[in-house]
Amino acid sequence: MKQKVLFIALAAFLSLPLAKAGTGSLNVTSPTFPANVEAGGSLSLDLTYTSDVDAKFNWAIFLTQANSNEADWSTWKSGGDIDITAGTDVAASYSIPIKEEFNTANLPEGVNYLLALKLYDGGGDFAYSNTGNILLISPSATVTNSIGFAVAAPTEVKQGDTVTVKIAYTIADNDTCQVKVSLSRYGAGYVWLSDGDLVARYLGEKPATGSTPVELEVKLAIPADAPVSSILENGEFYTFDIGLYTKTWGYLTSSKSDVTLVAKSVETDIQHLSVSRLEAYPIPAHDVLQVKGLQQGNTVAIYNLAGTLVKSTQATAAATAISISDLPKGIYVLQSNGVNTKFIKE
Repeated sequence: MKQKVLFIALAAFLSLPLAKAGTGSLNVTSPTFPANVEAGGSLSLDLTYTSDVDAKFNWAIFLTQANSNEADWSTWKSGGDIDITAGTDVAASYSIPIKEEFNTANLPEGVNYLLALKLYDGGGDFAYSNTGNILLISPSATVTNSIGFAVAAPTEVKQGDTVTVKIAYTIADNDTCQVKVSLSRYGAGYVWLSDGDLVARYLGEKPATGSTPVELEVKLAIPADAPVSSILENGEFYTFDIGLYTKTWGYLTSSKSDVTLVAKSVETDIQHLSVSRLEAYPIPAHDVLQVKGLQQGNTVAIYNLAGTLVKSTQATAAATAISISDLPKGIYVLQSNGVNTKFIKE
């Protein structure tokens, strides 16, 4: 009896109609493509549509395939949805925002921006206007507050390095901005951390620039005992963070470039180890290594003779006990605050 009921229920389910897409059409009446538009402005779009259902109008900006009027669907740049009601030959006008950073002159040869349009409902897409909707986007004539990397920032830096970050910024007319450049630690998902700045430079108030970006080289000295990326926890990471702020440090805009911080090279040839103020004992050590001469809060790093970081901890006092029970037998280099010493694990 149960099998019969299940069979009837299954048959009833299979007989339900599947969601079916609406039907209709979509035609752009203005502008004529290719259309010229300014970055930071908007495109006035007039169209007519026919739809037998209430649906959504979707616009999206893509890049074209090289030397083609067809979209490269993997290059979505911006887009949005607008609710529409069912109707026949309905005239509609929309304003399509154009991002400030869009600039046709910066695209690879043969590639353009393309405006893709469609109507869709719960059953899927059912009307399109995609091919040939080329946008020729020129730089904004209005000076805006913007900042970016004039040259790609390094993707890997070492403890103790001094790195040069090249930035370019514009500041709007009749405005004055603060400029900050930092190497900072962020939480997963770019969550700002109040204690995240590893090193920061505050460049002071800068006046309006005009349309030509101002380029600067900024040097950042990375602490020799900075925690390396590999020991950060909870998804934290480092990034170069360059930003514009109001005169009272209200956030305006920023750019970021992620970076990996690695241990600085250590001399693993015992004959060439620097004279050390650190004292590590006993020699040989077994499970616990006692270290004197530390500064509370500094990073204590242990490297094998291949120069690989094998352990890192924080000094809790000038004399700190470090567990080394998990290390294989061998000779190691201990480093803190730029000073090295060696010890033997048995």
